[in-house]
Amino acid sequence: SLHNVAGALFKALSVFALRDIDLTKIESRPCKLDVMDRLERLFWGMGGNMLIKGKEFRPIGVETPSAQKSAPGQDDSENRPQYRYLFYVDFLAPADDPNTANALKHLQEITT
Repeated sequence: SLHNVAGALFKALSVFALRDIDLTKIESRPCKLDVMDRLERLFWGMGGNMLIKGKEFRPIGVETPSAQKSAPGQDDSENRPQYRYLFYVDFLAPADDPNTANALKHLQEITT
């Protein structure tokens, strides 16, 4: 996942632009925190990697902003973010192309 800071999505997408890989679609979907937590536990329970043509990759998501600290005695639940966002990217490049593999590896390096 990526921390929700200025330029995080730009940095993630630049791995494709630097290699002249054409993006055809970018979508974002809100995901409730409890669902995201379950998906992450399931993913890491399965080994934390997915295989594409024999190479391992990790999916990424973007975290919501950190909640502001509430005053002592005040209910913290309304300040907590309710959603995190998943981003889906479609691109035009062969999966077995070294350029594609390098882009996905670079993306994996900048995510947590």
